[in-house]
Amino acid sequence: MSARSEKRKAKRISLSLPIKALGVSREVAIAKARTSNVSATGAFFELPEAIPLDVGTQLQVKIELPPELTPGLKRAELRGKATVVRLEGKSAGRGKRGVALKFERRLDITFTK
Repeated sequence: MSARSEKRKAKRISLSLPIKALGVSREVAIAKARTSNVSATGAFFELPEAIPLDVGTQLQVKIELPPELTPGLKRAELRGKATVVRLEGKSAGRGKRGVALKFERRLDITFTK
């Protein structure tokens, strides 16, 4: 087992879900991205474009749940605050950049019937 996996507090699930995020204290807007994996305590996704982010940046996140996970509902979303804890890959417009988030607390869920 690697050192990184031993530190994890929750099991990760490979799940591609639409994610949107807005900066809490500065102007950062992530409109179109998809998660690579999600856990109870965080998520990982790749930025489709160059967006200025730093480790420690706080974001308000919204993760859309697909209808197959929420039968009988038109829409379900997870919402809450997260902090960027790791950045991987390219920056400054030279390819995709991976972003690891830690949720500040359990995300709220909203349903629309």
